[in-house]
Amino acid sequence: MKTNKLKLNINRIRSIQCLFLAIIVSIFGYVYMVNMIAFDIAQKGKIANEIAVVNSQIGDLEFSIIESKKEMTEDLAKEFNLTQEIENDTIFVLRGKNTRLTFNE
Repeated sequence: MKTNKLKLNINRIRSIQCLFLAIIVSIFGYVYMVNMIAFDIAQKGKIANEIAVVNSQIGDLEFSIIESKKEMTEDLAKEFNLTQEIENDTIFVLRGKNTRLTFNE
């Protein structure tokens, strides 16, 4: 009879220890997940700021391209090999909307 009670007490102690271990593991897992979520949110904020800066730089470059198109002359086109001479006539080549080279007529 005493051995049965002793076995029951040992089983109860083991089950309580397992329960506490599960609670502790759950708490550490919860803290880890909350930490990872907070870290990811901070990283997304930094990435959003970097994207804004890069978009601003792209906008500046696009503006400079638009401004440089106004300054394109025949001599400058020849310098960058953007012209093709056919029987002493110069044809300017422009980029279309579909980014293929087309002849400007």
